[in-house]
Amino acid sequence: MRRPALPTLLLAACAIALGSAAPAHGAQSSPSDHPCPQGERSALSELGCELGRQLELTGNTLVATAPIRADVPLERASELAERLVRVMGGALGSGLQLHPTPVSLSEARRLASRTGALLYLAPELRQGTLHVTADVYVEARAFWDRVKAPSTGPLRHAHAQRRADAEIRSFLPRPPLVISEKSSAPLPERPVLSLACGAFGEDAGDRIVLVGRHRVSAGRLVKGTLVREAERSWRDLSPVAAAPLRAPLAAARILDRWLDVGSSDRQRALRLDGELAVVAEEPRALPWPDGGCAPLTATAAGATPTPCFGEAAPLEPPPVPEAALEQGLDAYASTVLVRRDGSAGRVFLLRPTGSSSAWLVDDAGRRTEVPDVGAQVALGDLDGDGVLEVISGRASLDPRADSLRVDSWEPSGRLVRRYELPLTDIQAIAVCPWSGAGLAPLAVAAGDQLWVLR
Repeated sequence: MRRPALPTLLLAACAIALGSAAPAHGAQSSPSDHPCPQGERSALSELGCELGRQLELTGNTLVATAPIRADVPLERASELAERLVRVMGGALGSGLQLHPTPVSLSEARRLASRTGALLYLAPELRQGTLHVTADVYVEARAFWDRVKAPSTGPLRHAHAQRRADAEIRSFLPRPPLVISEKSSAPLPERPVLSLACGAFGEDAGDRIVLVGRHRVSAGRLVKGTLVREAERSWRDLSPVAAAPLRAPLAAARILDRWLDVGSSDRQRALRLDGELAVVAEEPRALPWPDGGCAPLTATAAGATPTPCFGEAAPLEPPPVPEAALEQGLDAYASTVLVRRDGSAGRVFLLRPTGSSSAWLVDDAGRRTEVPDVGAQVALGDLDGDGVLEVISGRASLDPRADSLRVDSWEPSGRLVRRYELPLTDIQAIAVCPWSGAGLAPLAVAAGDQLWVLR
């Protein structure tokens, strides 16, 4: 086994799951600071927080929902609507009355005449994102009051959206964990040090970000061509590092509609907007997938993330093995895993410098060693079943013997191999956000091609 000549740090997007990754949930229309979590909890609870912040509800309000509209088949639509009302109603505030069965607006307003106020939800699952529109109505309680004051329009209106997570996807047919569609395009630059995938800036659509030694670019794969929509030379972004690593490390993540990138070749880590213009800088660091940055040492990336890009408080360090703390890392990934019951937790994959094995750890204390892992790694829930998938290349001396492997980390702590796909010279991997059908896509830079696997 060997340490690959060009180790890369592959970060899952998520959502938000960057998410991401992907890996993040959806985001708002413009980059901003959010008092509600983004990609830290289940999508439904975050939606409840977001709508509650906009509407500022009080007690004596009935919460009801319209039937859920969706562009994909729903196995248990009424059960999903009930879960939505209960979870979001709980997040919206105390003292609210919940009507979990989907009803029409007219019926909901009739029911709300007993409470005096109505919050009516109109949910729609579209292209992998749950959109919820909320309207507040005030209803007359007495019969003669309703006669004298006929129904009026909503007094307040709000909208929020999040990427569908495993809790939401548990109400959809589960796709088989098998790659059924492959598309590729020539890489604009080799080697690719890192990939990210997701929506950032003002653009609502997902893009693939490629971080090379000479440039950072973002675009979409269209009919066998990588259409680059934005590109910046590293010369224009950051000076060369005073002491770059012999084997370069790089990282990219999409977080709260920003793109954060870093490379051991360069003096600064950067926060970029949708046009790849610099909006913030950090000295000698690599972005950590779901927040914070890994400081760069003379030989590796630090194993404990620290605040960066204006984060107010230190992040809780992951429960890393002592070897990782002592040696530093040459590959890492992390994600927030949402389970089918809506509970969530952070998961990390850490490969100590020079090792051919990595550690899977989570904030619940589980720890599993993963053998024969190259520096190309990513984490994500590909099929939406609430179980983590580990996507990795091999720690191989021969690039022609490389392969893409997908393993599931079962709740018992056991790793189960799902499939292995022969790919030559894997350089970078990223999990893209789920688009509403099948598996969450994988972006893989291998050989001279950029692959998107679904």
